[in-house]
Amino acid sequence: MSRLPRQRALLIGNEVYDHADFPALPSVRRDLELMEAALSDRRIGAFEVESLINLTADQMREKVEAFLGGSREDELTLFYFSGHGDRAIADSGEFHFMATNSDPNRMAHTAVRAGFVNDLLEACLAPQKVVIIDSCRSGGFSVGMRTSDAQPASKGVAAATAGSKAAAVLASRGVYVVSSSRAGERSFAGRGAEEPSVFTGVLVDALCTGEAARGRREVSVKDLFEHVNDRLRRSDSGQVPVISASGVDDRMILATSPLSPIALASIVEPVSGTELAPAPTKSGAPQWDQVIDYYRHCLQSEGDSWLSVDDIDETYICLQGKERLLVGAMDSDHSMEVPPEAKDFVVGVTGAHEQLWAGYPAVVVTNRLRRNQRGNRIRPTFAPLLIRRVELVQSAGETRLAPAGPPIPHPAILQEFMTADEAAAFVQSYQPTWHAGEYARMGYDLMQLLRNDFEIGSVDDPEPDDLKPSIDVDTSNDGARNVAVLFRMPSVESGPNKQLLKDLVEIAGRVPEIASTALAALAPDHASRPGANGDISSVRLVTPLHCNESQEAVIRSAMVQPLTVATGPPGTGKSQLVANLVATAIANEQTVLVASTNNKAVDEVWQRCEGLLPGTVVRTGNREAQRETQTGLTNLTRLESPRTNLQTALLNIDAALAARDDHRVTLARVADIELRLLDSAQRRSAHGERLSLDDGQILALFRAHDPAWVVRKAKAVNRIPLIAAWRSRRLLRRLGVPVGAAATLAQSTSLLELAAAEIDWRAAQNENDARSADHQLVEVMDAAEAAVQSASMTLLDTSVRAAASAGRRQLDALLNHRPDSSDWGPKTAALRGARAWAVTALSARAFPPKPGLFDLVVIDEASQCSIPAVLPLLFRARRALIIGDPMQLNHIALVDAQGDAAAQHIAQISATWLDRHDMSYPRHSAFHAAARAYGDSMLLDEHFRCHPRIAEVANRLFYNGRLTVMTDVRARPGGDGVALRWHDVLGAAERARKGSWHNADEVRAVVELIGVLFESGELSDTTTIGVVTPFRPQAQAIEELVGGDDRIKVGTVHTFQGGERDVMIFSLVATPDMPRGSIDWIDKQPNLWNVAITRARSQLHIVGDGRVWDERRIGQELRAAADGGDFATGESSELLMRLHRWLTDRTRTDIEYGTRVFGHHTDALEKHHDGADQAYILDSGSVDDDPSRHLRLMLQRTRLRHDPERGVYASRIPAWTLFAPPSA
Repeated sequence: MSRLPRQRALLIGNEVYDHADFPALPSVRRDLELMEAALSDRRIGAFEVESLINLTADQMREKVEAFLGGSREDELTLFYFSGHGDRAIADSGEFHFMATNSDPNRMAHTAVRAGFVNDLLEACLAPQKVVIIDSCRSGGFSVGMRTSDAQPASKGVAAATAGSKAAAVLASRGVYVVSSSRAGERSFAGRGAEEPSVFTGVLVDALCTGEAARGRREVSVKDLFEHVNDRLRRSDSGQVPVISASGVDDRMILATSPLSPIALASIVEPVSGTELAPAPTKSGAPQWDQVIDYYRHCLQSEGDSWLSVDDIDETYICLQGKERLLVGAMDSDHSMEVPPEAKDFVVGVTGAHEQLWAGYPAVVVTNRLRRNQRGNRIRPTFAPLLIRRVELVQSAGETRLAPAGPPIPHPAILQEFMTADEAAAFVQSYQPTWHAGEYARMGYDLMQLLRNDFEIGSVDDPEPDDLKPSIDVDTSNDGARNVAVLFRMPSVESGPNKQLLKDLVEIAGRVPEIASTALAALAPDHASRPGANGDISSVRLVTPLHCNESQEAVIRSAMVQPLTVATGPPGTGKSQLVANLVATAIANEQTVLVASTNNKAVDEVWQRCEGLLPGTVVRTGNREAQRETQTGLTNLTRLESPRTNLQTALLNIDAALAARDDHRVTLARVADIELRLLDSAQRRSAHGERLSLDDGQILALFRAHDPAWVVRKAKAVNRIPLIAAWRSRRLLRRLGVPVGAAATLAQSTSLLELAAAEIDWRAAQNENDARSADHQLVEVMDAAEAAVQSASMTLLDTSVRAAASAGRRQLDALLNHRPDSSDWGPKTAALRGARAWAVTALSARAFPPKPGLFDLVVIDEASQCSIPAVLPLLFRARRALIIGDPMQLNHIALVDAQGDAAAQHIAQISATWLDRHDMSYPRHSAFHAAARAYGDSMLLDEHFRCHPRIAEVANRLFYNGRLTVMTDVRARPGGDGVALRWHDVLGAAERARKGSWHNADEVRAVVELIGVLFESGELSDTTTIGVVTPFRPQAQAIEELVGGDDRIKVGTVHTFQGGERDVMIFSLVATPDMPRGSIDWIDKQPNLWNVAITRARSQLHIVGDGRVWDERRIGQELRAAADGGDFATGESSELLMRLHRWLTDRTRTDIEYGTRVFGHHTDALEKHHDGADQAYILDSGSVDDDPSRHLRLMLQRTRLRHDPERGVYASRIPAWTLFAPPSA
């Protein structure tokens, strides 16, 4: 295997860090010096080397992008990194390179993601790429890779097919990643600035001595790794390196083996980040037209671009003879001449500056046939199964064709034959198995894809070395034709993105008008982003549904801020929030549009509002939604006049809100009193302990002496320093306080503090005696909330009716509008009578692209929305609420890395800028982009859906414990049973079609479990059950056996997004004999786990093989929780000990501590002989949170454990009462 003509290397190391969590690494500089010397040495690597040290995250992104983006097709590129690395365990698990300015708490934005580097590697033109990482947990880099490990392939010369000329020597291709340690392990630095790290030291030594070559003249990447791995393992360093490969098809030569060991003499200092020139213009802020152009080209790359057979010579031509571009049968310059049949076509593509693609085999599908506009004949359509980008290159004065990037499935084929999750998994895992020129292997591979992965029939078997000259449309069967085509991706004139692309083109032509819209909040230039329009405190909240403080904060912000971003974890009332926001907007005489790419999310909000008052929100969009539009408009025209006039309704809501605010002030005052009592009690106890006084002695002391007098006397002790010690002893003896052998002045100080604490205690106690009891606070709280909801409903009703009455003429005009002409004018006018509308994002053109047409747009499930899908919505509004959850299902993009890179190139926009601002089309959703622009997101932090045991697991795994679980399970079927169970099934997973998996043993276990659940009587006849699994064949197998029962729903995770069931059963399928990559795919999808777990209201059953999941984080957590493992309470041990003494002094019944009542963790449970139980919830107060909200939550938590009908009573125990004197 000969080396490529050119070798380039980029070395980056970071030795110093701003954040204290990242200690300095002095050996990094030595690592860079030695790597640069070895790689650049002509006797070893002969690399062109750029070596850099101490870079910020932006500098690292820019340098890596420039390096990989500047690669050529005749070179090997090597990227080396030395420094700190870590994985975002609580988020995606993705590996990150730490920069000098990295913050572990903001890793996504201050470090460099593995995914960013992976995308650049995939788009890099260099056929051979090597990444070497010397950092802790660097084995986790492969976690971020979007491609799978290479399939086993034969080595050596490509086989020549019968009758062909001898095949050229195969040029090795692909990516190697060599990491210094495994994903969860540390790597070790050198002992000082003069010694390299352990891994790099061994690696450089292997290059300089030639030992890795094992007698050969050249050293491959695999040779080098095996030598380093062997050395490190034998040295007992505790460090295990890792190698992974993507698309590697042969030995990749990295260096020449020296004839004798080489001493590196020439040491070059790396360039510091502080010495680098400013970033080039491309990585700076682009203009709006560039951003929109980038998204347009991304959409077109993955568009539903079926080709018309009639458009031969216009959008495609059929290649003759042998297929060469996908199989890789290129000439020695890695290109081929333009075939005679393609010359005119290529000239046309060149003139139009369009993308050129090769595709094979052509797939014609009958159910895709479409009639033309006149409807007088059928136009057959097709799409190639696999496609490969083709570039026009110049060689020896002629234009030639050169393939770029690997073959990928055509987006139209993916969308037609796979679900979204299947397509995403396939795109991430598929790798061709053939070598250049291996026609037989290619034909076999394609046949397997057609039969097993896509389930497409074949009119012709694939024979890439003997192509058919044209596409057969006379045969009526669906399926593949043995035809290869050269085509240009057509303009997307149909399909789901048609209207979106029209909108983007229009917005690009109206860039100056963006400034007056919500879209300006995402402006590339931060200086042009708008500020708030109004005072948050002046917003009149109208909440006919329950609304807590975090939801209120989101509503207030959305009513005045140009952009508000909110995170809505499962079960936190997201749809309820949106409905209340719609009501608030309507009552404040504003127009509002609710939208999402998720139809179910739009319908859920619309139906909630319909439940309040039919016609509150008008559903519109596609043809199916048009029927609902007519119904909604008709409902509005039939509304009677308001029962309450507007002024009365406004006065009522203002009065109700004022009363609730007053009660919140009362709650805050009580919480403050209790916090002061606790503080003074703890101070009194601490100073009493220093004076050797117990609680009884302190009580006696201040019964005998006024604490204010004690303060005066204690202060007087130090007035005359010479006799201060004598006076201190005299005062202590007078008060009966034990006098220590020394430090009497310190004792008098403690006495002073003790008396001061007693004064504070008595003052707070007097205030506490005058406050209402807990049950009275709850009664007033419930009444105030009910009054707000009632007044809000009245105001909403009045506002909707008044608007409908005022806009009756416009509503009638829209209802009577002719369907064969644009309704933009009548619909705009109808906003006077119908203030709230709901639409899917891709139907935004149901409304005219008028800047700021709506006062507010709400984009729901924004984590599933692509960025370009929401731009037209933001353009049509003045303000926006972006709400979603990045820890649930995300936006799925089918564009490959090459397509993304091509779009960046065409739009002249930088990958660094896109990554820095979370605006990459394939990597980021609308939620990511908005949250980055907003600075953060507001969290809905009260959870109401899942049984507490289930919710607590999800809270720990996916939300860092930030959620407050407020689920009421008292009236739920099975709610008081075991909530989380693991059913261990030692089965065998089998490969299914479409590259997926099923497990017959788990299928039987699931069916048996369903029977047991219903037969046990534990559940009611109306209980709903959901069965979820990562793999569609598993879902189909279970569905066949239980699908006749309406109470049971079976599907993959995407089936359940946004839904809930009383009982969820999660079939994991995986067994130890499955390929590690398939298991890792499940394990590294926290979003899928989160959705599956949090659909369960009362019970979650995990059916899986414990041998697989015992060593994996999420599986470990679930198994531990199912085994009865519980979390430790956050209360201090001192308070718990006092609670124990406090209860022991008051009762002689059995007491259990740290138990659960109705699923909720409870500090103590007193079990009486008559069968009644008394639960105690310890309230230690809140220093950082809103005191009113804290007490409201504690009162509600107490109620969640209180059910007198079952003989269970609950009481809140303010922590200060544990310090109260016996007489208190």
